[in-house]
Amino acid sequence: MIGILKHKIVDHFRRTTRDPLRHFDRQGSPSPDEDFLPTGQWKPEMAALHVWPEKPDGLLERKEFWEALAACVEKLPPRAAQIFTLREMDDVGMDEICRRLHLTPTNLGVILHRTRKQLRNCLAVRYFGRNRETEAS
Repeated sequence: MIGILKHKIVDHFRRTTRDPLRHFDRQGSPSPDEDFLPTGQWKPEMAALHVWPEKPDGLLERKEFWEALAACVEKLPPRAAQIFTLREMDDVGMDEICRRLHLTPTNLGVILHRTRKQLRNCLAVRYFGRNRETEAS
């Protein structure tokens, strides 16, 4: 389920940020009925419509983060991954998770603590590029 959700989110951001391909003639210049001036520059009224919501590096970084998080969640034991997903991604309340999975609040807290610690260590290596030797120094 997380993999499907991740791909749906990535597809959404790709659709909303991707600029449609422009049609070019054989000389490589844009066709005259497009959003460009004959000089090849954007028409002033169209330039404002094609502003990125943020820097492309930020979008790529976010995509890389979600891929790293998904890989780290896949490494978790199934029950811990289910609990983490319900609590942090689906924003289900602690009482509801306890009721659904027949857990005590203390047990749920311990599982979440251990899961977050595992994810922090995994992300430190996969996303932030650190390992335990560099953190100790």
